[in-house]
Amino acid sequence: MTLPHARRSKLIKTILGKPTLTSRKLLKASTLPHGSQWNHIAPSSHGHWYIKHIQRKAAVAERAAEVAAKASDLVILYFHGGGFRVGTSVMYSDSFLLVLDRLEKVHDVKSAILSLEYGLVPEHTWYSLMDQAHAAYLYLLDLGIPASKIIIGGDSAGGHMTGMLLPRLKAEGYPLPLGGMLISPLVTFDGTAPSFSAHAAFDCLPDSMVHQDLTDLFPELKTIATNEEEVRQQHLAKVSPIHSDMTGLPPLLVSFGQRERFANDVEQYIARLVRHGVDVHVVSRHNEPHVYIVTPLLASSLRVWAKDCALLADWCSQRVKQSDVY
Repeated sequence: MTLPHARRSKLIKTILGKPTLTSRKLLKASTLPHGSQWNHIAPSSHGHWYIKHIQRKAAVAERAAEVAAKASDLVILYFHGGGFRVGTSVMYSDSFLLVLDRLEKVHDVKSAILSLEYGLVPEHTWYSLMDQAHAAYLYLLDLGIPASKIIIGGDSAGGHMTGMLLPRLKAEGYPLPLGGMLISPLVTFDGTAPSFSAHAAFDCLPDSMVHQDLTDLFPELKTIATNEEEVRQQHLAKVSPIHSDMTGLPPLLVSFGQRERFANDVEQYIARLVRHGVDVHVVSRHNEPHVYIVTPLLASSLRVWAKDCALLADWCSQRVKQSDVY
């Protein structure tokens, strides 16, 4: 945090703007857990568990984590961001551990986080990513963890996955989780809102990620002629949270920086949720960029990051204590 805010944001923008394989390597190297953080991380067949003081020996780690998760008051299923192309399940250790610590020490809520390690584009399509998120939720249910003890969430592309998974679970008749957290979510592929250009210089999202080739995500777009833009937009609307069926969704927390490129789209998404009767709690700040709440690298200060990240934990605690199983 010794670098000024603008330089940190520019550094992340530079990393995200590199070719995909280079960007993956640089982002992974700069966000790996360090030191004692590993004492609270255990591998999972779906990614990584974050549980305070978990047994990390390879032979028993996943089973020990599953037992601990079942005994918890809350399990958070989390989908990381990265434009569907980069990122890992262990890139937000600072925030995950702050949330776990606050839930335990301030709210007396024993919790666990399962951070999904999903396949990335272009090796995988959007449909594969969504199926992996779906499978991770069913995995928790199969462990015997009731939906009323689960909150799903994610940032950026992971926020998009959260926003699309909830309506899918509802449509398929699965029990809905206790709530959802959407952090700077990608809610539409339209990319024409004023904030996309107005906040381009300030935000950490490069043009190459914001305006990426969507045929890697949706191969069927290759069959739509270039002069059939209306058909293309109609197709993309079907895979956009802002156009999804929002009726009957559980309470949601939505966070965004008011100087991020997605700001206008997220504001419209929040307004639509409210019109559909969804209980929405908003965490937002004026002078903050994309996903500031889950990484101190992008927040304007450690104080801002810690304060607003703690609000995530506070909201989760509120959801748990209002549930029937607490």
